[in-house]
Amino acid sequence: EVALAFHTLRNEAPALCSSRLGNKFWYVVNGVRTMLGQIPMIDQFIEVEVDGTPINLATNIGAIICLNLPSYMGGANLWGNA
Repeated sequence: EVALAFHTLRNEAPALCSSRLGNKFWYVVNGVRTMLGQIPMIDQFIEVEVDGTPINLATNIGAIICLNLPSYMGGANLWGNA
């Protein structure tokens, strides 16, 4: 897909693909577009349940961090003093 996009660009605008560095740049641009276009949001393929209760996820969540630690990031107490 990336190679096809580069080939199409090179045929339509040869001046943009006239150097090795320029070619690498366009490969990176097309590669990033391809990668970002294929990342599904987590709410589309994962279900979260806490103590038997389903949790509704927001539609814009891209990651979930699961911690079972008393502190994180240099001692930040996420759960409060218990």
